[in-house]
Amino acid sequence: MTPSPMRFKVVNSHLSLSYVFTTIFYHLFYATTGLIWLPSIPSFDTQFINGGFKSIFRGLLPFGLSAMRQQPLLGGVTFIFHLCVVMTPLFLLAHIVLFYESWQLQWPSLPDLPADIMTMMVIAGTLFFAFRRWIRKEVRAVSNFADWALLIVVNGVFLTGLLAYHHWGPYRPLLITHVLLGEILLLMVPFTKLVHMVLFFFTRGYLGAEYEIVLDGEGL
Repeated sequence: MTPSPMRFKVVNSHLSLSYVFTTIFYHLFYATTGLIWLPSIPSFDTQFINGGFKSIFRGLLPFGLSAMRQQPLLGGVTFIFHLCVVMTPLFLLAHIVLFYESWQLQWPSLPDLPADIMTMMVIAGTLFFAFRRWIRKEVRAVSNFADWALLIVVNGVFLTGLLAYHHWGPYRPLLITHVLLGEILLLMVPFTKLVHMVLFFFTRGYLGAEYEIVLDGEGL
């Protein structure tokens, strides 16, 4: 009996998630132990801890950081992109079904129209970042193969998912491509800038705590 595409996707999701969680734990272990033993860190008093949480909170707000306020277009696109790239796959009905089949977990899903709009925003965001990397010399100078590959894979995951869901093209090849690109994206997490979605809280917390001591948290 040939396994269904849904079953194939569930099994591969188990393997990829296990791999990603293992490698992220590896990164977190070294990042955390490295931060603990850095000699420059002051004592963990109330001011230090408050500075860390304040920095994390500001980093999660639109234009909460001075760098975003200095470049409002980039800051706005970045915030919308990050919001959509996280919320869309997490609250998509088809993905929630996979979670329920694997772990019997479910939660409310996005309606089709908002999900489509957010998907298109992610696709447009990847094109914006790619264009910016190409025309800005200082950004292009620090871009490497992994940066370009990440934009291509993210774009491909959302584009093929959108096309497959609405049957805009050959459904089965689009679905298989969507699944494969999704697996590749998960495998890229520990080795590309995607890892910042986890390490963000550690780095922002540490930097904010340091600045809280020196500059009372201003400028972050």
